[in-house]
Amino acid sequence: MFRYFLCALLLFSMAARSQQLDSLTLSKMRLNFIVPDMPAFKSLGTGPSNLLRPSTPMPVAVAMSEFFQGDKIIIPRAFALELAPAQLLNAKKTVAQLDQHYKQYRTWHSFRVSLGSSRDTTLGVNARKLALGFRINVIDEGDMATDRKALRQIIDALGGLRLETRAIRKAFAAKNLDAVKEWAMAENPADSLLIRNAALIDQLPDWDYYLHKKIKTDSSWANAYDQYIYNTKAPEFDAWFANFKKEYKRENWNADKLDFALAVMGASRDSLVGNIRFAQVGFWSTYALRTGKNGQTLFGVNAGISKDTVLKQDANNYFNISVPVRYLLGTNRVKGFGEFQYQYRGRYAEHHSFLNIGAEFNPLDGLWFNFYGGIDHNFTAGKGSFITNLDIKITLPEKFSLF
Repeated sequence: MFRYFLCALLLFSMAARSQQLDSLTLSKMRLNFIVPDMPAFKSLGTGPSNLLRPSTPMPVAVAMSEFFQGDKIIIPRAFALELAPAQLLNAKKTVAQLDQHYKQYRTWHSFRVSLGSSRDTTLGVNARKLALGFRINVIDEGDMATDRKALRQIIDALGGLRLETRAIRKAFAAKNLDAVKEWAMAENPADSLLIRNAALIDQLPDWDYYLHKKIKTDSSWANAYDQYIYNTKAPEFDAWFANFKKEYKRENWNADKLDFALAVMGASRDSLVGNIRFAQVGFWSTYALRTGKNGQTLFGVNAGISKDTVLKQDANNYFNISVPVRYLLGTNRVKGFGEFQYQYRGRYAEHHSFLNIGAEFNPLDGLWFNFYGGIDHNFTAGKGSFITNLDIKITLPEKFSLF
């Protein structure tokens, strides 16, 4: 009875010898989409555009700004780190568990927290800004880990591979029927006559158990089985999954998304945490709309309350609002965009427009550059200026395993 139980357990849990199918976990389903903007980073005033770029959550991401001065590389003026707790806590969940449980709480699993810091020379030589941000995705049509259709395709592929692997194992055992009989008789001498008369592999109920045991303990049979798999061109799930991810990124980099975010920023005239005073609170919402096969339109709003951190005697709260719209065109790894933004700055009672063009570029897995430049026009003062901005965003490469 124990042998039958063990055989059933092996059939249930074992796939191809060279592939551990049950190890396909959330940490291996990351997609190299653009690293999203971080609310803590934006709150620091790192760039003229107040659009909070949405994207699929990353377990760990870093953003840096103004990391050069002339022809010299310097310590970044602004730096931020964002973590997605659910991505880290559920990194070992298998694809079946994702399909059954994880996707049901997709919005909460998209929760991220970011922490950012930057220099602030307007307050003093050693002055710093510190920001804490939070964000969730209400809509995210491009997250493979919560995409019902994608998860079912992956599960079906795994099931098909198990069936094909089972067929290959059976064909190998049938080809070596006499050897399998010898293994069976060695363990069950009392059934020798029954085993010897078996003309088909199916007449040996435990053939898979004997084959698995021999492959595990005899290197010559293990090599013979590996060679048989190679000669029969056994299915390679890794190759299938790599192509599946590539196609998924091509089709879903511009999928519909809706983000909400909040950030609180403080400022200090020195590096002491105890001297930080409230400076600003900001709210963001961005809706990303698929626009054609290769395009995406982002509609954003950023509103907040700020204090004057330079003049201590000014205790007023100032209202600020920005309404940016950006259109992107290209592919997942290389996109160009144009953007228009209206902004009202409460401290100065100024109305601004910012018209810019830029690009997102992904030279390496996990590394993104975001560059843009344009004209900021101050309608209140009747003057304009040309502004450029370059950010670096870094996240874990797709093939990097968290565990």
